[in-house]
Amino acid sequence: MKHLKKILTLALAFILVMSLSTSVFADNLDDEIQTATSAKKKAIVIIPGILGSSLETTSGQEVWLHLTNFGKMALNEEGESVYDIRSANYDNYGANNTYKTLYNSLNNAFGDNFDVIFFDYDFRLPNARSATKLQTELSGYSEVVLVAHSMGGLVAGYFLASSAVNRQKTTALITLGTPFVGAAKCINVMETGEMITFNLLGLNFNLFKDTIKDMSKNCCAAYQLLPTSNYYSITGLYPLSVNGTNYASVRNQLEKTAWGKRSNGTTKPMFLTATVFHSSLFNGTTHITDYNDVNVYTIAENGEDTISKVSMDSNYKITALTYSNSGDGTVLYKSAGYGTPDYTYTGTNHTGMVSDSKVISRIKSIITSETGVAATSVPFAEMSADENNIVYTSESTEIVADNLTINERGWIDGFDNRRINIYADNDSVLLVNGLAAIEDNERVFDQNGVRIGSVWEIGSTGRKMYALYNGEYELSGTGFLKIEYMDSGYFDSIEEYNLGVNTQSVSIGDYTTQLVTCRLGDGQMASEVEIQPIHTYSAAELMELNRD
Repeated sequence: MKHLKKILTLALAFILVMSLSTSVFADNLDDEIQTATSAKKKAIVIIPGILGSSLETTSGQEVWLHLTNFGKMALNEEGESVYDIRSANYDNYGANNTYKTLYNSLNNAFGDNFDVIFFDYDFRLPNARSATKLQTELSGYSEVVLVAHSMGGLVAGYFLASSAVNRQKTTALITLGTPFVGAAKCINVMETGEMITFNLLGLNFNLFKDTIKDMSKNCCAAYQLLPTSNYYSITGLYPLSVNGTNYASVRNQLEKTAWGKRSNGTTKPMFLTATVFHSSLFNGTTHITDYNDVNVYTIAENGEDTISKVSMDSNYKITALTYSNSGDGTVLYKSAGYGTPDYTYTGTNHTGMVSDSKVISRIKSIITSETGVAATSVPFAEMSADENNIVYTSESTEIVADNLTINERGWIDGFDNRRINIYADNDSVLLVNGLAAIEDNERVFDQNGVRIGSVWEIGSTGRKMYALYNGEYELSGTGFLKIEYMDSGYFDSIEEYNLGVNTQSVSIGDYTTQLVTCRLGDGQMASEVEIQPIHTYSAAELMELNRD
């Protein structure tokens, strides 16, 4: 009915204008036509994060996420593409339809007054270059609202910091989980390729892991996601430990890694590019999130176990991971707010927040308050679910970040912060109630689909680390095993085992009992011969770790 009225109105306008009528109706219609024309100069722009845009060859052949062509994402040691690749926008939803709910929600709510644009870009290239492309694509608009997810917030930040004209036309920038001071997880990505936190197309993530690992080592944008020199001052946490020494600034140390060097032994240029990039987001000592001539709203998530520090040995190989629950599974919430975020949620994660109904509702309210345009009420399903084989749903809750109490380890009070950390070989099998747990990338579920923790590969060690909620577990495996009972980042007990080459059955008690029983054999065939720990941490050793 509404569309029919519009058609009739325009038809009437045409008749009246052609007849040169001077009636008041013609005057009003001219005003309506003017308004419609000016509305085309306004845009809401969705800027995705790394891996969020589709890529294709210049001949139009899909590369990312194509099942066989993804290897063409390769970059050389200077950070330039080996193949002729460009970004592509097929349906405004981004790679793997990650931004489908966000796009449809904003388009249905504001499409009558704004062009809603999905900005595709080659996420492998320097973010400054992507920001230049953004400036070109928005040159025809007089008013824009930027809605940027993850690394997209860095692209948007450079777009604003580099030009007063860009800031003048930008009514607001809304960021979702943007790592303004980087993410420690990205150090681990350089060795593992574990960048994505969703199951691509329902397929095994290992299909793309090696490609992402190889690409990341030469990817300018990935280096711009590493912890910056302000990581410690903003989060209060060290991002890196080398041979037992904590470092607040990572660049000088990471330049010594194998992936940080060219094949001739010189330092890769991406480190300097990253430093210059983050410096460009400042006007003097003022970060882009605090500029006085542009309104920036930062949205973050917490309550998800998030890597906060990576530990390396003297050879600059990753040996251990430290995490806290003050993040979205990828980015610490203080990094996402460059301090305290404007809005903080719990109950979703880094990828899930772009399709979470309460987060999208907040985005709409910000757009309305900044532009004066009310969101159209439409019957569109906004869901807090992802599209994986395992649906990770939980009603998100908006909380006041100022009311959060965080200890010096980065753990938020008010949650059950007891964790059982299990370091084991990659081929080990975790069991819950006698059934194998489901490892969906970095998340772990029991057979009923209930989330029981997280899991990460530890660099190139061939080991993984389970970060499990309090409960009783079993492990079937060989080789190295370490079990840590930890509460709010502080260790209560740690034991290390050598399970040997024959499969062992290990029973791991809950936090109350902290009983660990290792038996030779597997399952019902296990004998009663107990395997003793090769090392039990003393009170002095635990105290030293807890002093870190």
